[in-house]
Amino acid sequence: MARSQHIGQLPSGQQLSVRVGGQEFAIDAEYVRELRGYAPLTLRPQAPPYLVGLLDLRGTVIPVIDLALRLGLSAPKPTPMSVIVVLESSRGLFGLLVDEVCDLLSVDEGLGDMHVSGPEEGDEQFIAGAIALPSGIINLLRTDNLFAPGAKT
Repeated sequence: MARSQHIGQLPSGQQLSVRVGGQEFAIDAEYVRELRGYAPLTLRPQAPPYLVGLLDLRGTVIPVIDLALRLGLSAPKPTPMSVIVVLESSRGLFGLLVDEVCDLLSVDEGLGDMHVSGPEEGDEQFIAGAIALPSGIINLLRTDNLFAPGAKT
């Protein structure tokens, strides 16, 4: 049986919307440090499947996570439209490989409520809620959990 938990009003701020596996997801723009076009990555032996490589970011080596694989979606091969979104979270710098960057959404107090729904407790490990927009529903990502080593895919 599916459950629905009311989270409350969205905080004021901006969300970067990205497309992965035919779906849109939103990332709190506060965590976004830069956007980079896709470039070949250095593979890391024995890394989890979602950790697709390492990127040299001006002398700092950062891990890059394929967001589709991390969320349990099928991941297409990167294309010229693919983007690496560099994020800074409480766990440090890391990159998210996405199919494309869609938009920068301004979220104000009047936009609407945020809800989380899922079949079981804990399914919201990577999803903080959903934003209902006239164009459709966008899942809001929990940025800090995406690179948590113990998090389940």
